[in-house]
Amino acid sequence: MKTEPDITVIIATHNRAAILNETLNSMANIDAEGINAEFVIVDNNSTDNTKEIILNWSKKLNVKYLFEKTPGQNPARNRALSEIESGNIIVFTDDDVVPQTNWFKSILQTTEQWPEYSVFGGKIYPIWPPNIYFPKWAKENAIQSFGFAVHNYNDHQCIYEKMIIHSAPISG
Repeated sequence: MKTEPDITVIIATHNRAAILNETLNSMANIDAEGINAEFVIVDNNSTDNTKEIILNWSKKLNVKYLFEKTPGQNPARNRALSEIESGNIIVFTDDDVVPQTNWFKSILQTTEQWPEYSVFGGKIYPIWPPNIYFPKWAKENAIQSFGFAVHNYNDHQCIYEKMIIHSAPISG
């Protein structure tokens, strides 16, 4: 029996136990037939019942609980990377996502189709709370893509264009 995961999903979280619970519920609904997936969840110094939620889900999903006291996504993700026996594919995602049921199969298919690449992205659409007011400027696509978690680069698989990043000197 294969013990090394095909996919390792890393999620960092801080004081969002309720939304993390919803995310893990959606992860449990992913079609993982024939796929060995593990979830590494880093509790980033939460003071709510995050640990309890993660441990409850470890009875239903292949979940590994980690704790990181230093605040921030980077320390939490680095903690996960230092603690795991990395699988073939490492996926970073947030604690407030609802993936499609074919998410794992899509990831595997894409990485097999493009073996010369090691970084991939996908469509991201926010699910807004009901009855929320958005000013007109926030509804424009450019603002949503920059200011919110909207990402829809194309309607088909494609290579990201090279990005040129300009930086200005920081003055004190």
